[in-house]
Amino acid sequence: PSPSPPSHLPSSSSQSTSNSPSPFRPASCDPAILTFRILGYNLVDQTTHEPFEKVDLFLPDLMQITNAAHVLVPAAAKMDCVVRHLDFRAGVHAASHATLACLPMLTGSDPTDFGCLCDAVVDARNEVTLPRIIIYEKPGCTGGCGGGCASGMTRNQNKSGKTDPLGTSLVSPFSSCRKIARRFGWILEAALERVRKCGCQRDTGCTACVQIHDCKTYNDKLSRTAAEIVLVHALMSLQG
Repeated sequence: PSPSPPSHLPSSSSQSTSNSPSPFRPASCDPAILTFRILGYNLVDQTTHEPFEKVDLFLPDLMQITNAAHVLVPAAAKMDCVVRHLDFRAGVHAASHATLACLPMLTGSDPTDFGCLCDAVVDARNEVTLPRIIIYEKPGCTGGCGGGCASGMTRNQNKSGKTDPLGTSLVSPFSSCRKIARRFGWILEAALERVRKCGCQRDTGCTACVQIHDCKTYNDKLSRTAAEIVLVHALMSLQG
């Protein structure tokens, strides 16, 4: 059966007029280091198309500097998922997909110019981080509407005019991520509606709710029901 919304969760529906203050606070917008890490690959039987061996790889990380808009997922969301025996990590993953898919409706940005954190694979080499919904600009992006590549970054310089030793940057006021951060509440609200109203019958979702073609983990570890809980709590954290 189609996943039903948890009865104890509020609707998180909010409307505002041009004369009323915004119901949402902006999300955070910061420089980010985007790390690509190849964990390994599977050997697949050409007859059955089933994987029969997993090969781990330990290759150097590829890191790039970019901008990211992000919101912390409250600990209460994880507690609600645990109580309902849901995979919290799969919920954050699915919620990130739905958020990314809603960018064109509220920012005019093409989702191909941006990415989200698809952190569904548990690996001992992954750093322990706080759960967040993160939308980042793809470095060097040339597709879509050019939102990612046109953002620009200014170097973080000290009084002597030298770039800081870590090479981090300040987010340009013209960055597309700043626009996304200001509208993050409405984007999350649209993502929540997308998840709730989809008519698919699977908790792993479909391309109309929580699956995207650009997922680096091939849409593995997704949960619509857990995503709804994550989105509601993330929305509540931006209200007021």
